[in-house]
Amino acid sequence: MVNRFLSDPDPTTAWAKAAVEGKMFSCGELVRHAAERHLRDIRDGEKRGIYWRPEAAAHFLNFLPSVFQVTDGPAAGEPFYPLEYHSFVGGSLFGWRTNTNRWRFRTGWIETGKGQAKSPLMGAIGVYIMGWCDIPRAQCYAIGEDKATANVLFRDAVAMCRADEAIENLKASLRENYAGADAQDDWLVLEEGLKAKLFASTARDSQLRELMQGEAEEVARFSGVPRPLLMFDETSWGSGIEQLGLFFVTYCLMMWFVIWEEAVWMCLLSPAEQDVMYAKFNEGALLRGSLKDQADFFAKALGSGGGFGWMKQNEVRGNFDLNPEDGGNDLPRPSEADKVARKYENAKSAGASAAALCDRANDTIRAYLDEGNKEKVDIWAAKARDDCLMSRLSRYAPTR
Repeated sequence: MVNRFLSDPDPTTAWAKAAVEGKMFSCGELVRHAAERHLRDIRDGEKRGIYWRPEAAAHFLNFLPSVFQVTDGPAAGEPFYPLEYHSFVGGSLFGWRTNTNRWRFRTGWIETGKGQAKSPLMGAIGVYIMGWCDIPRAQCYAIGEDKATANVLFRDAVAMCRADEAIENLKASLRENYAGADAQDDWLVLEEGLKAKLFASTARDSQLRELMQGEAEEVARFSGVPRPLLMFDETSWGSGIEQLGLFFVTYCLMMWFVIWEEAVWMCLLSPAEQDVMYAKFNEGALLRGSLKDQADFFAKALGSGGGFGWMKQNEVRGNFDLNPEDGGNDLPRPSEADKVARKYENAKSAGASAAALCDRANDTIRAYLDEGNKEKVDIWAAKARDDCLMSRLSRYAPTR
């Protein structure tokens, strides 16, 4: 039967108007309500964030006869033109959009008599969603009461795609939508799965890749860059990659730093400036270790543990590109209590007895009490408690 609505610019809306006006031979109450909703939402839907896109509906309706053929019955071999109710069902599913351009309808209920091309329509919808809706990695499933029931829909979809003209149309559509200027090979459309299969690489392709990698290595060889940093080899992320970074700075970039420093000195400074100024790259910033290693080093440099520091606070801040602080330009000097604490550390390193360590810890506590450093007093009180406990226990140690 000829679909009298396909000639209309908006077949879906034309069908809905005919259903509401009673011009459809078979139109139940629920169908009429769906048609009324369609017309009402065209008028008022934008207030609720839903929009009618007749061009999107027409894209699906035109897709059916452009790609598929009828595969059974007297019309076998002819283009699969949608039936009249297909115009409303398919157009509604793909023509109604939300304000984010997503489909308004996520589910649909189709109930009609036998022989009304329900299964071919649903099979065509599945193929359309998989390849022509810009949905990455789209998947469609035919689900039924059992495998035989689900296969009714699946066989119709496969039969339409297996048709000679359908395969040519699918190939042409794939070339139009997915082929680029550098796509020199056609796509293979396989039966059943309808997946495009890329051609496997040949021995000639593998040899060409090896040749290209060799050329890249020759071009990069003069720079001294380690192979893993050129993506030629792999390495473990950890100490291995850290050592490669140090190698890269030391044996590759260092000589270029000198060349650039001399070029800046010669080209950018006047003769008078060259007597008092020079350019210097801070390669130390590239050779820094982990944050933990830096923290340990700078703590010792600032005199941690009661030792004499050899760096100023602002010098350390400068290494991290931080602004200087007032009073940060003096070398840190340990207090008298810090010196007493240092004696305890030296005694402990020398293997002094628990009693001697207990005495040193008590001396340190008294020194910090005199300075009013409560935080250090609490720390050393814990140490003294442990050392003095060990001293008392050692008195009762059994003798041989």
